[in-house]
Amino acid sequence: MRRPAQAVTVHGVTGGLLAGFVVALLFLVADTMAGHPFRTPAALGSAVLLGASGPGEVVATFGLVAVYTVVHVAAFVVAGVVFVALAEQVERVPAMALLVLLTAILLEGLFLATIGVGAQWVLGTVGWLPVAVANALAVVAMGWQVWRTHPTLQRRLLEHPQLRV
Repeated sequence: MRRPAQAVTVHGVTGGLLAGFVVALLFLVADTMAGHPFRTPAALGSAVLLGASGPGEVVATFGLVAVYTVVHVAAFVVAGVVFVALAEQVERVPAMALLVLLTAILLEGLFLATIGVGAQWVLGTVGWLPVAVANALAVVAMGWQVWRTHPTLQRRLLEHPQLRV
């Protein structure tokens, strides 16, 4: 079933906002438990927006954290819309599910490699595992939103003989 572009956008924005919230909440809790609330968005904001080249250049201000949060949410909204658009394609052609999964894995690897090369110190400050867990939880949140709003996709994936394990 083909949905209007507006529905795809609304579902994508909702999924992106949900994923962004999950990631932000995870890092807020982790940072607070470590005794440094907002350390992660301050470090990422310093690297992405200010070009900081090390932990000594982190600017932990409300303004920077707020601006980075807007960038963070916008990135997740775009990812959510793309995620829903891909789900729409899989809904029409269930065999594309493997291609979408492999693409997601490749993009996650490229994302981590880009951070590792461009701002390795951020991963040293935040850690690889929390970033990987946060990204996995974001995908689960977006996936749940898509699964919940696409009953035809559920039926086609569950009934498709080539996708059965």
